[in-house]
Amino acid sequence: MPQKTKKSYLYIDGTNLFAGQNELFGPYKYLSFAYLIKEIKRLFFIDNIFFYASYLSDFNQRKPELKKLITAEAFFYKEVKSYPGLIFYKGHRSPTSGKEKGVDVHLAIDIVKDVLLGSCNEVVIMTGDADFIYPIELVKQLKIFKKSPVCKHTG
Repeated sequence: MPQKTKKSYLYIDGTNLFAGQNELFGPYKYLSFAYLIKEIKRLFFIDNIFFYASYLSDFNQRKPELKKLITAEAFFYKEVKSYPGLIFYKGHRSPTSGKEKGVDVHLAIDIVKDVLLGSCNEVVIMTGDADFIYPIELVKQLKIFKKSPVCKHTG
């Protein structure tokens, strides 16, 4: 019987990543996404990258102090989308509150789905959101991996 090869997937909470960068650098600078991935790949072998984000909405365009942030976000996500082989999931924002909707749920379900379907056997998550602990616990309970999946939690 042929030996199963290791498949590692990186799941990035992109809205969280951009917000963290804004907190560190403000709306005028952001970290090069290609550089970030290069550094991550020094730590983990990565087969596929999935990026989940939603753009600040038109609701937020009405706030003058957010115009710079909206522009910086657009530039950052444009660079992210240009990364070879990356899969970008674009979520949405509530038209009334401007809050992100559905992105975290989509990311969590994709993790569980990909593990259950055998698409990957190692999971790396980049987020600052503790909500992703439950999907990782679920994957561990299913005992699909011979050893615990890798979980990189930033924040």
